[in-house]
Amino acid sequence: MNKQVSNKLAELKSKLGGYVMLMQYRYMNICVKAEPISMLSISVDIDGTSRSIEDVALIVMDQEDEKKMKVIAKDMEDIPQIGKGILFTHPEFKQEVKELLMDGQESKDVPMDQKMFYIELTMPEMDKKRHEDMTKLIKTLHGECSTKMEATHKLIAAEVAAMLLTGGTPEEAEEAAKAMDDVYNWHKDLMEKYTQAKTDEIDNAFANNQSKEKEEDNDNDNNITQSMKL
Repeated sequence: MNKQVSNKLAELKSKLGGYVMLMQYRYMNICVKAEPISMLSISVDIDGTSRSIEDVALIVMDQEDEKKMKVIAKDMEDIPQIGKGILFTHPEFKQEVKELLMDGQESKDVPMDQKMFYIELTMPEMDKKRHEDMTKLIKTLHGECSTKMEATHKLIAAEVAAMLLTGGTPEEAEEAAKAMDDVYNWHKDLMEKYTQAKTDEIDNAFANNQSKEKEEDNDNDNNITQSMKL
């Protein structure tokens, strides 16, 4: 394979990989459970200067609940601005300011001027509307990625075919076409793998939420029945 074809193949790999990685990054911002990476796109206005959230706060996963994470400001005075930045990018996250206590420490034992706080973020429940909205968004992002990949593959494959039409042999053209197809198919499979994984995550969360609501309804019905008997 000549150098020009090799360069075109590398270009195809780079572009297709970029499309898939961008799609996956966007999937990670569609949060079913708490995803620290979803916070990377958040900007915080501190004294008129836009700062990335990782510059002004620590993001810590909740060890007991995968739907929660803690945002601990490096400067307690920045908490209101951090909350605004989160709200702007992720309005769906439930925010609650809580006191930061060490293990075994009680609030009453901490002097007022030494108290520290953090923002607890909770992912919303996967109800029917959210499930429908997220499913539509996944289809849209998948479609955008697929369209870009297909167009780029066709364009670069055509450029290589034209290049070898005058400066190569039929065997070299066939070899190059196969190599282009292999690269395209590999990235297409990766795209489908990421999409299926995200779709399954959303569907499973919805099914779990439906099951939970059904159990709560049954418990309420049982409580009502017991009350009527009394």
